[in-house]
Amino acid sequence: MEQKTSLSWSALPYEFKPKSIDWYWAMGIIVIAGSIASFFFSNFLFGIFILIAGSLIIFTAHKEPEITDFEINEKGISINNEIIIWKNVVSYNFTTRRDQRLLLISRNVGINRIVSFPVLNIHEEDMESMLKTYTTKNEELVESIPEQLFDYFGI
Repeated sequence: MEQKTSLSWSALPYEFKPKSIDWYWAMGIIVIAGSIASFFFSNFLFGIFILIAGSLIIFTAHKEPEITDFEINEKGISINNEIIIWKNVVSYNFTTRRDQRLLLISRNVGINRIVSFPVLNIHEEDMESMLKTYTTKNEELVESIPEQLFDYFGI
């Protein structure tokens, strides 16, 4: 069987969940209360951080995702023409979240060491045979806790 030199697909990078006005009110109250508590305990830098981070979450929560192009080739894994080169990939695994298959990639660089990609319209066996030539499979690799929490709360 001839091995493919690249696999490509397009998908939404995350599932968009419309937020109600109550969600925005709750986030606003949490952000303000957290920053006031930080200022009260003389932790001004953390209070400013909470205000900035909370404001960014609130202002970007209504934005629907755009279709993202993914490709696995001999150079690495490409996400909208940004490449994760193979020397930075430690391992991979597949998982399921809400009936959607995800490819998890563990990297040795950056803050977010585990990156997940939706897998649509691609045979998982073809993808796995291609990935095995460049990296190893790690059955213990799971989604990061912050990513699971963000998905649960719809952030």
